Amino acid sequence: MSSPEFDTIDHASEHISDQLADVRHGVLNRLRDWWNLREVLVVETQPAVLRFPLFLLSAPEVEGCSTALQRSSEHVVEGAFDLTIFGTGLTYSRSASVKATTAITVPHGDSELVFVDVPITVEHVEVKEHGAHVASGFRHQLAAKALEHLSMQVARVPAERMPKFAEAIRTFPLEETDPGVVREDTFAYACTHEMELKLGFKAFGADQSATGTVSTLEGSELKVTLQGGHHYEAFHCTDMPGILWRTG
Repeated sequence: MSSPEFDTIDHASEHISDQLADVRHGVLNRLRDWWNLREVLVVETQPAVLRFPLFLLSAPEVEGCSTALQRSSEHVVEGAFDLTIFGTGLTYSRSASVKATTAITVPHGDSELVFVDVPITVEHVEVKEHGAHVASGFRHQLAAKALEHLSMQVARVPAERMPKFAEAIRTFPLEETDPGVVREDTFAYACTHEMELKLGFKAFGADQSATGTVSTLEGSELKVTLQGGHHYEAFHCTDMPGILWRTG
């Protein structure tokens, strides 16, 4: 049997919970009533592009080396890169899967950012209440069809914008191997990583931004071509999925 003190506490907690529920319900009703009195008019629209970074692909500096992000297969990659884009105002999020349809290869000493461009529509909107101007601003919209034909692209990463080294992925001790020997190896890039992004773009002559996430799923395959006579170490990147190299 509960003590009187605990009975009192239990009843007090129930009472507080009921009060909070009433307050929350009242706030939502007031917001709904406030919004229903207003009219949102689209004054003008402009197209824009959000660039989502997916993967940093680099190769050792030794001549003849290369790294490739292999073509995705149904079995290995069930949507290797998942991205979610969050709209503004009264919009909602949409998701898509992006697959590499061909292998993406970078040569020795090179670093490339694998990315996808997502088209959006930016709206200049005006809010009115009973015909009178209340506010104006911008919001962006994403059409479902915009996500149906996304393709990966690459761009070289300048040295000053390279991410830092994180934990090691794998070591290739080929220093005792004849320099004329070429070794090829394929391995799974096993890293689940989610990036929360703030993506900048320009529309209506103003700098604007959108938010989104990119999730990299396990199963991406990397193929490396390495020249003998060197010691190679592959590393994860900080802040984003990718591969960096140290050579000895």
